[in-house]
Amino acid sequence: MIEQYVNQQKSIRELSREFKKDRSTFKYWLQKYDIPIRSTGEAKHLLNTNSVILSNEAKEFIYGELLGDMCIRCYSSYTASILYTSKYKEYIKWLNKILVNYGIETSGKLRKSIYKFNYYSKNNLRYHYSSLCYPELLEIRNTFYENNIKIVPENLILTPILIRQWYIGDGYLETTNNSIRLCTDNFTKSEIEILIHKFKEIGIECTITKLIRKDIKYRIRIRAKSKIDFLNYIGECPKEIENIYGYKFIKNYNNYAQRKNYNI
Repeated sequence: MIEQYVNQQKSIRELSREFKKDRSTFKYWLQKYDIPIRSTGEAKHLLNTNSVILSNEAKEFIYGELLGDMCIRCYSSYTASILYTSKYKEYIKWLNKILVNYGIETSGKLRKSIYKFNYYSKNNLRYHYSSLCYPELLEIRNTFYENNIKIVPENLILTPILIRQWYIGDGYLETTNNSIRLCTDNFTKSEIEILIHKFKEIGIECTITKLIRKDIKYRIRIRAKSKIDFLNYIGECPKEIENIYGYKFIKNYNNYAQRKNYNI
């Protein structure tokens, strides 16, 4: 019973068919040997579950997106899915393509909606991505969330892919002082200090800056002297989204913007 029901995770229905015995017989022996019978939810999960083997590259990609705008939502005690919203349809399509290559399939079609942030704002079109549910994504969610609030894991290791995706989603070039900012508004000051320490370990100098709005928020500023090191470390912008985010990877942005007549 342990081998068939627990280790191989066969259902009582499967065992009943395989050994041509009533289901009640198997329930009796499970109870007799104190083997916990699965709940209805767990049984359904095992029957309909998806599974994926995530490579280190896939995890680094997802970790970087999670430091930005990506979120992972759990719909049961066993699985979770990726959710992402962007104003760029091209980015959502590229994100979907990358995740499919990693083995994570889309749930349904890409959706769009119009967001109105306040009374004075214009209507803003947004595109929404959601993945199928995977137990492997629940493991990642448990690492990056605490009491349903996104956190910075202390054992997080910064890599080029991770930082690149974070920067694409939640970073920008500071044209006035030639530095780079990373938006960390939803993280605590102590979590941001952990990230700053990790940046220094890879030779990138940065500081914490205070943003005063309704509540005090903190962001990371990559010093001007480390800007080139930062951009060299994360590599070039992916070609498929270069027309959207390529400007973030320009090492001499002011000259580039003037040539392109950008309003900076």
